[in-house]
Amino acid sequence: MIAKKYMELPTEGLTRGCMLDEGNAVTVYLDTHEEVRQVPDGNPEEGRVKDETVRVGYAVRCLKPFSEDRAVDAAIQTAFGLRDGEVSRFNADMAMMIADGSDDATVAEYKGFVKWLRLELAKALGTMDALTAAKEQKIAEIDAYDQSEAVNGFTLNGALVWLDKATRVGLMNSTNIAKASGSANTTLWLGGERMVVPCDKAIQLLSALEMYALGCFNVTAAHKKAVGELTTLDEVLAYDYTKGYPEQLKMEV
Repeated sequence: MIAKKYMELPTEGLTRGCMLDEGNAVTVYLDTHEEVRQVPDGNPEEGRVKDETVRVGYAVRCLKPFSEDRAVDAAIQTAFGLRDGEVSRFNADMAMMIADGSDDATVAEYKGFVKWLRLELAKALGTMDALTAAKEQKIAEIDAYDQSEAVNGFTLNGALVWLDKATRVGLMNSTNIAKASGSANTTLWLGGERMVVPCDKAIQLLSALEMYALGCFNVTAAHKKAVGELTTLDEVLAYDYTKGYPEQLKMEV
């Protein structure tokens, strides 16, 4: 998971309350908020501290000319440890994997981070009103919950595991082929464990898992639609997107 490090905002030189012109670059502070920190009080040798309220934000430094897209790329480069010139290729790779429906952890992390960046940039630059911003934030939270173990998981032989869609489809195809070829058993790899399972049992397991995943997809889509139709900020902030999901499966093989 990307660790968002928040820095104290400078007390002078800010425009829009969150942007600092540094000559050849602009630093924009995202998700700015007040935070209570402990600072030394009096003689440091005495070890006394006091609470001090400071304003902090997630700093993104973008070389000029500044634009939202360039700021997003700069943040991606820092967050994912990329070198100069690697961001475009990385973005293209992520776009291809997203188009293929990949459930890879890095892809999910990338999608969530970029959505968060664009939302916070829109708020910082004043291009999005409060209700729209809240809806975008809530939908980003729904996506994150949909990708979490609270949804993407099932218990097999007492262990929490998951199979992404591409793996489920591949296993179902290979198991059906094995069965049609006269094989009684097939091999499944789950949670790093090799399991030899009767073909009929594997098909039953994968079918149940596919129906569970479809149910989760429908709930996530319904939550997004519901949030999009809300008309007040209080309704959006109070919306509970964790409700309605089917109970996670528990299976033994």
